[in-house]
Amino acid sequence: MVEITDKSTAQAFLEGQTGATNAALAVRSALHALPSITAESKETFDEFLLPTMRAILIAAVNTRFESFRSNGLNKTASYAVDVLGLGLFEAAERAIRASSSVFGFSEIDRSRAATAAIEAAAYASSRDGRKNRDIETRTTFFEAISSDAEWMLDAADPADIYETSLWHRNEITPTLAGRLRNIQNFWGEDAQVWGFWHRWYDGFLNGTPIDWDVQLAVASIPDEEWATGSARISEIIKELELPTTGNQAIDRRQPEAEPMGITRLIKNPTTIKYQSELVSGQITANIEAFHRETGKNQLPDAFIALVPIAKSFQKVSTILKTETNQETEDALRQEIRRLKARIQELELALKDANQKSEPDFINAFKKKAGEGLGDWKMYAAIFASLWLISGDDTGPERRLEKLQTYRDSIPRN
Repeated sequence: MVEITDKSTAQAFLEGQTGATNAALAVRSALHALPSITAESKETFDEFLLPTMRAILIAAVNTRFESFRSNGLNKTASYAVDVLGLGLFEAAERAIRASSSVFGFSEIDRSRAATAAIEAAAYASSRDGRKNRDIETRTTFFEAISSDAEWMLDAADPADIYETSLWHRNEITPTLAGRLRNIQNFWGEDAQVWGFWHRWYDGFLNGTPIDWDVQLAVASIPDEEWATGSARISEIIKELELPTTGNQAIDRRQPEAEPMGITRLIKNPTTIKYQSELVSGQITANIEAFHRETGKNQLPDAFIALVPIAKSFQKVSTILKTETNQETEDALRQEIRRLKARIQELELALKDANQKSEPDFINAFKKKAGEGLGDWKMYAAIFASLWLISGDDTGPERRLEKLQTYRDSIPRN
């Protein structure tokens, strides 16, 4: 039985766990504590509610999409922690650090970040005025974290904890229940602005998180957009979510992600279906060859996005096998949007690895140049197929040139 009661017991448990467990437990601790932001002053609540939720969302997405891995919010987090002493924001920011590889943290560093997240979340949860502490709430918080930790010990993927309710083995205290009502009431009073966040949090609360691709898209909204405030962010999020009319969402990670039209796909299903299956099979075969020839079970971070890219191409083919109707067309638009976003993830991951000159990335390219993960025929097929399916304005030639630049500038010695 796992028993976490304070910082030292949290650290003792986390130091023996994987980075994935550290990250997921840090995110859960921040989610448990989020309603306690209503105990802060009105000024602090108004200024930091949106950044805090964004930080938790980024940390959660980091645990689900290894090719994303954003650090985000460093300046805002430093201000919130150092100037305001805002425990909840520290919990969210530490959860990002525990879930992200961009800092080059070791496993022990990530466990310390997760420990700090839990400690800060416990502080925020038990806060009752400036100096007082709600001991009952603090105890219940650690009981809930202990239950989460014990559940993760038997899980194939610790992040699957999100599929369980936040208080799946514990009763929420009257203090936390009151704060939960307060924040839900706040979100409900202006659903046009806060509706997404209400559903987002209730999803984690009930163990039914909203679509992860939508969360990934929200996490990828540029910093300059977040700086414009909650009203503007709500407008962007509405575009990112699944459509309820004929208007399809635009993925902000790639403004041209919405295809100009899908008439070509509908009129030529056999050709597009064959091409999609072909490139999906080629990617999968090259990944399997990499595993077989290197003896490694995991892809280098820079290439992880190849897996969902192959799945997206296969999904396009599967959709084209069904009867054409409005639902089919909407599904195609959605999958093309997702495919373009995933290809951009690949490009960004390759660019990031190039700039860092990570050893695993360099060695992988050394061994696989011209074949496997570095097979230019595969990348040409990906980009050409994307252009064929979506009318991608960037075009296969320009995308291939960018990838060539990333590869050629990597030190080979």
